[in-house]
Amino acid sequence: MFQFDFEGSQITAYEGESIAEALLAAGVSRLSRSPKYHRPRGAFCFAGQCGTCLVRVNGRPNVRACTEPAFQHTRCERQNAFPDGDADVLRASDWLFPGGMDHHHLMTGTKVGNDLFVKLVRQMGGTGVLPDAPETRFGEMRHAFYDVCVVGSGPAGLAAAIAIKQRHGSTRVVVVDQQKSLGGSLLAEPEGGRIVDDLRGQLAANNIDLWLSSTALGHYPEDESTAPQGVADVVPGVMAILRSNHIAVMSARRFIFATGSYEQNLPFPSNDVPGVVAARALGRLVFARGILPTPKVTLLCDPTLPTPYADRLQSGLLQLGVQVNRLTFNDGQDVTVKGKTTLAVAALPAPAFELPRQHGVPCGMRPEAGGFAAQANADGSTNIQGIFVAGDVTGYVGPKNAETHGKAVGLAVGDSL
Repeated sequence: MFQFDFEGSQITAYEGESIAEALLAAGVSRLSRSPKYHRPRGAFCFAGQCGTCLVRVNGRPNVRACTEPAFQHTRCERQNAFPDGDADVLRASDWLFPGGMDHHHLMTGTKVGNDLFVKLVRQMGGTGVLPDAPETRFGEMRHAFYDVCVVGSGPAGLAAAIAIKQRHGSTRVVVVDQQKSLGGSLLAEPEGGRIVDDLRGQLAANNIDLWLSSTALGHYPEDESTAPQGVADVVPGVMAILRSNHIAVMSARRFIFATGSYEQNLPFPSNDVPGVVAARALGRLVFARGILPTPKVTLLCDPTLPTPYADRLQSGLLQLGVQVNRLTFNDGQDVTVKGKTTLAVAALPAPAFELPRQHGVPCGMRPEAGGFAAQANADGSTNIQGIFVAGDVTGYVGPKNAETHGKAVGLAVGDSL
């Protein structure tokens, strides 16, 4: 346990906690302001996917508080607000323009007036100011080669990696994940912690490398592979992976994209205010981190789509003695939560299809599965040689089915080596 500085106040945090988690545990839910109207924002996904919790950390602007680890000497402050994030007088812009502000056409009658207004808008809007010092952490590039690179440490990715090693023990396998903890959607499950601990032990027993806090930035087909000479079946191009202090240029014989799925919201007024979180985000907070934001939870469910996780979340919360009120969402309804209540939105997660799409894997719209999803054969193989997909990236299937699919994909990859 230690403390870090948040706008002059000392916030208690535990090792492994993110800034957003520590602040929420301390009762701070208002983390940022919207760029144009300065409306209050809080963390929604707690997975670095929605961008509603951007703060300034040690002089660096626009840091995702939900994925940035808290350390003893961390200095954190909210940005794009005056005089502070709680009492932002620039919020008046929203009240002055209740019908919306078209800043592109305001004060355009004269050049002098327009220049002044543009300067004012630039001061009022945006997302913070430039860093205190140039970024120096990521200047170095290091080359890496593995037989198999698995992107995603959720149930599908972990099952695939373990299955490969069980098929071919000498195969070099690495699991890459942008989160600080492995487990993915398993961490949102009531019994997820125990399952993740077991999987962590299996990774170690099978000598599988694990790169956490490592973001796969993208695939660069024009760059030459860094594979050793004599290895013929290497996927063309490289993948850039942002690590803690360098950029890794990854080459591999096979890539498995088990990137999981994103949290989605539902369309209702004020669905972006502090206190509204994704259902799986609340599950991770409660079951994995031991943080209950409020003593009461309102669970908002979409009746038109399958959201089985809502039942598991509600059951887990009730076992912990949390008071849960369940609402059925109707399109456009006004959902108002008063008092010390967290609104957990149980919407169908959206497949994280972007990385396989960069590799050329076809993707199609599947509303019943969460949105655009990667298209593949039953064994995870795709139309691109050496590229496989597993789990929710092919359409949301949930943790158990993702694990089953991941194991089948891992065996198929092992057979292809």
